[in-house]
Amino acid sequence: MATVSTRYPRDVPDVHAYPQSGNRPMPSTQHQRAQQGVATILEQVLPAEDVVAVELMLLLDPANWNRHLTPDVFVARGVGALDPVYGEPRLQYRIWDEGRAPDLIYEGASPSTFGRDSVGKKEDYAALGVREHVQFDPTGGLLSPRLQVYRLSRSGRYERVPAEVDGTVRCVTLPRYNWIISGCLLRLCDRVAGALVPTPSERAEAEAARADEEAARAEVAEAENARLRAELARLRAEPPLDDHQPPPAPEAAGGRGSGRG
Repeated sequence: MATVSTRYPRDVPDVHAYPQSGNRPMPSTQHQRAQQGVATILEQVLPAEDVVAVELMLLLDPANWNRHLTPDVFVARGVGALDPVYGEPRLQYRIWDEGRAPDLIYEGASPSTFGRDSVGKKEDYAALGVREHVQFDPTGGLLSPRLQVYRLSRSGRYERVPAEVDGTVRCVTLPRYNWIISGCLLRLCDRVAGALVPTPSERAEAEAARADEEAARAEVAEAENARLRAELARLRAEPPLDDHQPPPAPEAAGGRGSGRG
């Protein structure tokens, strides 16, 4: 793992003095969706103290601010939501102040970047000590296979994580999950539940469906209760039956054979 200098060029009273990432144009809407999708899915399964950053610049050397990398998405576990020095939302990720490299890097393959991502940049991430490097080709034609996941070996080099029988690839950072391709998107599959981690829209749709089912069940139950109340009211309105009514009167005396001759 590469060591990082702790020499400061000067005191930096304002976090805005450091370089910041610019908005890089995405090569296609599929690449943009894939990038946003990976970040969103990771946020679904990670706790609040973990950082999921999209195109946030990694500054590598306090003595040389030109040494930086900007991953499409990265995860840094347990570092907290705020800048450790300035106590505000991060404008960059300064390795020397954070004290550690990110745990996971995601790069979407595009014609202008996949060569650098696959060779020099990946080696830079390995030198920093990034445990997991994920490359995904949203549209196909650049990477074969389209999903390539690497884990950092003890020698400090990346080794490919083999795909499983179903084509999914184990997530190194989150061993409970597997990476899985879904069209132009890269998603996570829960190995325990055997299901995809839902997106916010899928979660909202599922909650809406459950609410509709509960409303339908409540409507049926209310209709049955109304029927029972009406039946009870009808029974109460009927006159009661008297089990002690007197028997009918016998026939009057003077019938046959009773007269005098």
